Amino acid sequence: MLYEELALSLQDPVHRFLPEFAGLKVAVTEPNGATRLEPPRRDITIHDLLTHTGGLSYALAQEFGNTGRDSAAFITAFCKEPLLGHPGEKWRYSSSNDVLGRVIEVISGQPLDIFLEEQILRPLDMRDTGFFVPPDKRDRFTVLYEHNADARIVRRQTEDRPYLEKPAFLSGGAGLVSSTADYLRFCLMLLGGGTLDGTRLLSPKTVELMRQDHLPPGHLAIEPFKFGYGYGVSVVRSLTEKQNIGSVGEFGWGGAAGTNAWIDPQENMISMVMFQLKPARMPMIDHRVKVALTQAIVGPGESML
Repeated sequence: MLYEELALSLQDPVHRFLPEFAGLKVAVTEPNGATRLEPPRRDITIHDLLTHTGGLSYALAQEFGNTGRDSAAFITAFCKEPLLGHPGEKWRYSSSNDVLGRVIEVISGQPLDIFLEEQILRPLDMRDTGFFVPPDKRDRFTVLYEHNADARIVRRQTEDRPYLEKPAFLSGGAGLVSSTADYLRFCLMLLGGGTLDGTRLLSPKTVELMRQDHLPPGHLAIEPFKFGYGYGVSVVRSLTEKQNIGSVGEFGWGGAAGTNAWIDPQENMISMVMFQLKPARMPMIDHRVKVALTQAIVGPGESML
């Protein structure tokens, strides 16, 4: 949305908005195992953040939510760590979305929660989405599960983040708590080319840009999922590469506790699974759901009955 408003360019260096990114170094491992630091071959751009190709790590983000420090402090601490690779060369899942959250705050002049509420959540009528669960909704807050030593599914003993109080660090990468219905509305907006129920957040061409494969030329599919990557979403590049049923151009993303959503413009279809199991050790469930849903698609005038 900020891109459409010309508030930023995808080629802008990140240090234009976050000066802490101006002096970063890249950690290079020598054949003998020693590590040295060298300057990056070019600046990290907004495009690099959107595609996880900036060479960033996933350091700090997961534990920073319990420190009582905000996103500005996160950026300061994060930029003390070296890059793990040169920008633009390799996909590496990272804290890029947390950095983008801070970019949004700097450009908009608003805390991330206020920006999201005013620009996305309220317009899409996503009433159950925010950075914490208010007291009047806590009876609806689901339980997180895990496998015990006997491989039985049991209630998780420790939560990664409580979500019952507003955090100081408004994480752009894993900060929001939501409902399945709200998340479906967000996916429907993307399926609709940026529009839902007459409310437009993005232009169709911007959504089209988002769901293209933006991996560097010749980059292999991301393992073990076997997909390409767009702006914040996975992208099916070919069915032979994916080795699963679906459509070329299908896009979406999954979560750490077994959540997953696939948006298929070719079939005008959204598929979702919502587990609360962490770590999600049920890889065949997604596959079976996709097969069960997709095999039901028939041609015009045909019926599965």
